[in-house]
Amino acid sequence: MHKGKSIARIHPLPEPVKAQINIPGSKSYTNRALIIATLAKGKSILKGYSHSNDSLLLVKLLLQLGVKIESNKNQIIVHGNEGKFNKFYGSLNVEDAGTVMRFLTALCCLIPGEIILQGSPRMHQRPINGLVDALLKLGANITYIGETGYPPLKIKGGKLHGGKLEIDASQSSQFISALLMIAPVLGSDIEIITNGKLASAPYIDMTVSAMNHFGASVESSYSKHLIKAEASYTSTNYTIEVDASCASYFIALAAITQSTIRINNLSLLSLQGDIKFAGLLEQMGCIVVKGENYIEVTGVEELNSITADMKDMQDVAPTLAIVSAFSKGTTILKGLKNLEIKETKRLTALQTELTKMGIECNTDGKEITIHGGKPKGVLINTYTDHRMAMAFAIAGARVKGLQIESPEAVKKSFPNFWDTLREIGVKVEIENNSRNIVLIGFMGVGKTTIARLLAKELQMPLVETDDEIIKRSGYKSVNEIFEKKGEAFFRELEKEVISDYAGRSNYIISCGGGAIGYPKNIKLLKENGKIIFLSASFETTTKRIKDETSRPLFINIEKAKELYTQRLPLYKKQADKIVETDYLSPEEIVKLIADSTAIKTCLVIRYPLGHSSSPAMHNAAYKALDIDSQYEFHAKEIKPEELANAMQKDLRLPDIHAFAVTIPHKETILKYLDEIDETAKEIGAVNTVLNINGKLKGFNTDWQGAINTLLKFTFLKNKKVAMLGSGGTARAIIYGLTKQGCEVNIYSRNSTTASAIAKQFRCKIYTWNKRENACTADIIINTTPIGINDDASPLSAEGINKKHIIFDVNYKKGMTQLLNFAKSKNAIVVDGLEMLLQQGMLQFELYTGLKAPENAMREALHI
Repeated sequence: MHKGKSIARIHPLPEPVKAQINIPGSKSYTNRALIIATLAKGKSILKGYSHSNDSLLLVKLLLQLGVKIESNKNQIIVHGNEGKFNKFYGSLNVEDAGTVMRFLTALCCLIPGEIILQGSPRMHQRPINGLVDALLKLGANITYIGETGYPPLKIKGGKLHGGKLEIDASQSSQFISALLMIAPVLGSDIEIITNGKLASAPYIDMTVSAMNHFGASVESSYSKHLIKAEASYTSTNYTIEVDASCASYFIALAAITQSTIRINNLSLLSLQGDIKFAGLLEQMGCIVVKGENYIEVTGVEELNSITADMKDMQDVAPTLAIVSAFSKGTTILKGLKNLEIKETKRLTALQTELTKMGIECNTDGKEITIHGGKPKGVLINTYTDHRMAMAFAIAGARVKGLQIESPEAVKKSFPNFWDTLREIGVKVEIENNSRNIVLIGFMGVGKTTIARLLAKELQMPLVETDDEIIKRSGYKSVNEIFEKKGEAFFRELEKEVISDYAGRSNYIISCGGGAIGYPKNIKLLKENGKIIFLSASFETTTKRIKDETSRPLFINIEKAKELYTQRLPLYKKQADKIVETDYLSPEEIVKLIADSTAIKTCLVIRYPLGHSSSPAMHNAAYKALDIDSQYEFHAKEIKPEELANAMQKDLRLPDIHAFAVTIPHKETILKYLDEIDETAKEIGAVNTVLNINGKLKGFNTDWQGAINTLLKFTFLKNKKVAMLGSGGTARAIIYGLTKQGCEVNIYSRNSTTASAIAKQFRCKIYTWNKRENACTADIIINTTPIGINDDASPLSAEGINKKHIIFDVNYKKGMTQLLNFAKSKNAIVVDGLEMLLQQGMLQFELYTGLKAPENAMREALHI
């Protein structure tokens, strides 16, 4: 597996909380205000704006179009142009921002020149024909570059005229909003008549409200909107209200955890459709307090199921789906056909992930039916959809073991989501596994070819910085930029492009040859990327590009050689890895890079999953040795009946490097292994498995971990040991004890396994009801699960004294009851975490071939 997606691990609230939180400004209002302020006359100040990726992207693209915008943390100042733009030739990338795509499609029709409007692969699957058809009727010149009806678009802008339009409103309310916002600068009347069932009608009301605030009069009804020729925008100060969609996640959290959460600065009088979400929670039984400037929700022990029409609040449908999963009965969410054309196919995604959590649900593509139950913690695939990430994260405040893939997706609408979640007491741990791969090197080394092959091999998106610079410049080549604007202009655009992409995750970034000459570029690229220098001799690069005419620095070969010599030390200095390309094929180079960025996944398999300290311990060790880009460790639940299938398939996959084995698999796993270490074979139990090219080899580090632990407290020769239990762990420890010359007595409820161990290692066995006699031994070791989940103890405190060493292989937060008894009698106490550490260090060395960093692992276990 290659470094791919980051993971957010969410820990449930230990008890209900009472909190007040402040939510950022509405993304929807911010984006509308930015477009309207651009078209207004004079300077407008937008206060409390959204810092979402979508809003910041719109600001960046408006700047690119020549709009004068100033911003700080609290406000944006837009200098409006009354719809009079300078000519612009170039490309705009809206990425996956649907609102930005629709709004700019209309706006760009006002701008003289030629604009390519494109986005992410998903954006190119989202229909825009309804908006394009309407704009064509107003005199626009728009052509589809790819599939008809979908982005990317080529827009030759200029003057539009008014008129009467009929538009299908069922696809997206944003089509209507985009047309409405440009209407006041067209200079003639425009009438928009909507046909079909209007999708997300409240967003139209928000658009009209924002237009009115900037002085434009709109005669509006449900199906008709009229903007007169004399309508126009005037600059103003505009305060963005709180985002109701973002607020939904936290009042939903209150609902499912019986908490009380107040959202400040939000009123039920808001025009945002998602404000109605609080009313749905009230129907489900929550207590909702509606203040003049706040909304407060208190959850209840049992939530009711409901049937709800979500047509006007589709963005909160995933949130309500999560609440419904915890409710009693069957909830039906209707009016959701447009969810299938959002950032992902949301209805399908909801069904898939809820089913994964153990919740029965189904969808017909227009609505979703959810049968409430007891959701379980799993790894949630967010499909890089911000709404999916935040909605499912809320479930983690109640259920154990929930993990969110690609947590950075929240930046699209709510960058501070995880911090806000932490503020109310939810523990969130984010592992960033999604570093970029950055290719550097002199021109002619093959960066473009390698980057494209690598992106295909690793299934990662690619950005060629030179291509992106050309798009943003409005020119046709690097050569033309150098000729007409000079290198300084090129380098400024290069800095801008690198700044934009370095902060993203999981990209292949292919840099121009001179990018490394600027320290800020390197700093940004290194923060979230591995820099790979593709090296080749100057003679090789010269041969490779001898027939190219687009390399301005190769016009003078001597100057090019001088530049090569100058840059070479910089490339070497900044590289995390150097790949010599002179005598390798592109395919061989890609394999070298892919192998160097591959991540080895290690697991601990157990049932039930519960809490395991192994991932924290091993991941801390990887980080301490700076190999966390090569290794990762996770817990995986495998039921006994699933073990055979897992051993035949999943656990042999190339990305599974090794796995630890714990209860209840240590003995049953033997028959599924291809090879067993001699010691493990003699013990008859395995706790460690290496995947060697699809062949599984078993080892046992339990015995040595236990012996190393005991040797910290005493010499073992001739000691009398009482072993409570006769499972795989007991078998391993007894193997070690007998090698040390100890006399072992076994106290067990399972006479069959006890007899087998006693026969092999020449021990004595006693029935479980005789276990209090264990106190006649020097050392007492508990390997049963008694006490791990409660305050039970396999022994009473009565027979324990200060001469005893009491070793409980179980571990949990705080000591087990057996160890509490031992401590009260001043006996020597040996916690199971010490054994976990000792055997884990041995496992680490088997996994990596490196000496385990004991201090880092010990700190991770808090011992």
